[in-house]
Amino acid sequence: MTIIFDGMTNRVIANVIEQSDGSAVSLTGLTPAKGFISFKMNPPTVKNSFNLSSLVDSGTGRPTLHHSNPYVGANYCATGGQHQSAFYGFNDNDFSALQITGQSYNYNGSAQDLDNGSIAFHGDMA
Repeated sequence: MTIIFDGMTNRVIANVIEQSDGSAVSLTGLTPAKGFISFKMNPPTVKNSFNLSSLVDSGTGRPTLHHSNPYVGANYCATGGQHQSAFYGFNDNDFSALQITGQSYNYNGSAQDLDNGSIAFHGDMA
């Protein structure tokens, strides 16, 4: 294993960081996103993502996202943002360890597909 310290940029560069027993390094105090997606729905297009395997059009304003790796049950947090939509949210019935379905509405209260949406996921992986 090679570890390089770049004194010009103060960066440590390594291919693998692990504990002395070979187990994963604990990120105590850190809660990085375990997944994210940047997308649009007309037509359904993934712009960028991590830990998501697919985006499905489940109806007007209803994207269903499938995670590549499951979370511990439905015990994770999804936070999102959108452009040109008055409301975007999730229903408890639409959460599972491997997928989530959202809903977006315009300012008149009608379902509307997102032009630009983004969601980040936080929680423990199974």
